[in-house]
Amino acid sequence: MSTEEMKTRIEELNIPSRYYSINGNIASDRYIFRQIYTYWECFYIDERGNQNDYHRFGDENDACEYFFRILKEEMNI
Repeated sequence: MSTEEMKTRIEELNIPSRYYSINGNIASDRYIFRQIYTYWECFYIDERGNQNDYHRFGDENDACEYFFRILKEEMNI
C-alpha cells in the first residue's frame, strides 16, 4: 500500500483527522506518520508532547500497513 492509498482507505473509514497526521504537523494527542528521506516513521504524541510507540520502516508498504492497522484498532473499527 502506498501513502496515498492509505489516506484514501482512512478517509473511507471516516476516521477524523484530529486523531492522526500524515506527513503534516506534529501535534499532541495524535498518531503521526511521516516520510523522512528514505524511511517512514510511525508514532504517537501524547498530551504532554512525548513521543511513544516509535516504529521506523524502510519499506513504505510495511509502514502504511502498520499505521492503518493501528488507527483501525484505536478507533475500534
